[in-house]
Amino acid sequence: GLLVVGCGKGKETPPKTKVTKPDKELTLEEKLVGSYEARDEDGDTAKIILLENRKSKYYVSGEKRNEGTWKMVGKEVHIAVVGMLAGVKTISVGVAKIEPNGNLTPIANINDGKREQLRKEFLITYKKIKSGKSAKKKEVKETPTSTSWVSDPSDPNNVKIEAAIREELNKPEGELT
Repeated sequence: GLLVVGCGKGKETPPKTKVTKPDKELTLEEKLVGSYEARDEDGDTAKIILLENRKSKYYVSGEKRNEGTWKMVGKEVHIAVVGMLAGVKTISVGVAKIEPNGNLTPIANINDGKREQLRKEFLITYKKIKSGKSAKKKEVKETPTSTSWVSDPSDPNNVKIEAAIREELNKPEGELT
């Protein structure tokens, strides 16, 4: 935080813009960029990743289940996923409420334009674990010095994660730096 102390003519106060300026720069959409995790009804870890380019990814226990796009609609996040069902292209949209603390709670699905609320017993909140902006800065600082961990090719989760990273970076082979 910023602490301002001064001596002067009693009525002078420091301008508030200096204290609040950094927070003002991020829009609600920019604040949504990041990773969110929850445990599903089977006890598996589910992860939603919202990227700055409006793309989304969904993983369960480290395995990518789908990709899509996301956008803000009012005070909700809509995540659209294109799939194939019996040879026909389908689009399903997951609707999540943005909690005051920044977490996401899926509350509805939209299929064929019809919105269906999720039953209360199926509501789980995805806790924000990484923010897009701070995660990037942290990653850049750690990358040059982080040589202690190497992906284990015998671990299926590491293979899946590395494949997802290579796909995202469009780097099919070679050292990931």
